[in-house]
Amino acid sequence: VRDYLFADTITAITPHIDASMAAPVVPYEDVTNLKFNYIGRTNQLMIELDQQASKLHHRNVHVTIRDVEDKNGNVIASFSPQTKEIISELTVYKMVHMLRAVCTGGTGNRMRRTDGIKPDADGFVKTFGLTAQMGGKTGTSNENADGWFMCFTPSLVSGVWVGGEDYQIHFDNMTWGQGAASALPVCGRYLQKVFADPDLGYSQDEQFDIPEWFDPSEGCK
Repeated sequence: VRDYLFADTITAITPHIDASMAAPVVPYEDVTNLKFNYIGRTNQLMIELDQQASKLHHRNVHVTIRDVEDKNGNVIASFSPQTKEIISELTVYKMVHMLRAVCTGGTGNRMRRTDGIKPDADGFVKTFGLTAQMGGKTGTSNENADGWFMCFTPSLVSGVWVGGEDYQIHFDNMTWGQGAASALPVCGRYLQKVFADPDLGYSQDEQFDIPEWFDPSEGCK
């Protein structure tokens, strides 16, 4: 099983992943060419999912990744950021509004819940008690071969994939195979450590820049 984590600032990830969470070091060109299933049997590049999430993180512009590091902190690729408008500002606000609900009462609610924040008898931490404003989306492919959790805060975009390179390697049930059970805990533990490190500059007090005039129900009547 491999866990790949991406964020808008990739350097924030490396210091906060211990040996049990770290992904094997692979060449950048291999990461960009890996295709995973995120819903049904549709293949999607990991780097493409991160770029899609960045559209919401950066409101209505597309921002490419700047740097990619391996687990040892070595820069394996650097890029010049490029931006362009993709979708309307109103659409972005609506998407942020809907995806925030995923983390408050949907399949990503374990990011906020506190009832399982202490390890159980088997050593599992089931919830993460994060208070930061965030949006998210879980994903599970056919036969539980891939589990996803994409998450964004006002200043950070993160994505987690759990699965096997061979599609025949998969969980045998939804209890453990769904993205909310396989990928979300990796993201939860990682964000706990990111927010706990003052040197990184990420705060749970940050808020999305949503204007007062925004009405989430506009155009839905």
